[in-house]
Amino acid sequence: MKIAICEDDPFMAETLKEYVKEFLDSKELLHTIEWFDTAAKFYSSTETFDLIFLDYELPDSNGMEIAKNLRKTNNKSTIIFTTSFSEYVFQSFEVNTFRYLVKPVTREDVETTMTALINNFEQYAKVDIPTEGGETVFASLPEIMYIESNGRYTTVRLNSTSYVSTKAL
Repeated sequence: MKIAICEDDPFMAETLKEYVKEFLDSKELLHTIEWFDTAAKFYSSTETFDLIFLDYELPDSNGMEIAKNLRKTNNKSTIIFTTSFSEYVFQSFEVNTFRYLVKPVTREDVETTMTALINNFEQYAKVDIPTEGGETVFASLPEIMYIESNGRYTTVRLNSTSYVSTKAL
């Protein structure tokens, strides 16, 4: 999981990074976390992030403008606003925000949010399975019971059926 933290306060950024890292490490999930203290630095990144913690007020922009720009480019990153201003919560819905955390953000806030995020990913994530017959079948992660490799064949066992593939998954 690639994560961006857009936060101008170094202490808050480091605290948030620590809480997120601890949580993801405890779940044994691979991740990278990058910190940006200005919108300009964030925009200059060539990375595509899965998750963005976005401060509502940055020195050179505001989080809502950044989020709107991301959505205009069809960016599907999950956005979690972090701010000291609870009055902006309803505006955040305009950009399909996953959560809105009011500072100071606590370890419990991060754990609750990250748990919900992972549950959301697992529920809606789809795996494409190229079958021997040339069609592609999509399966949600909860449907997959196991995946077995045998030579150049891969069998994907779902709740109700199995598919054999000769292509890399």
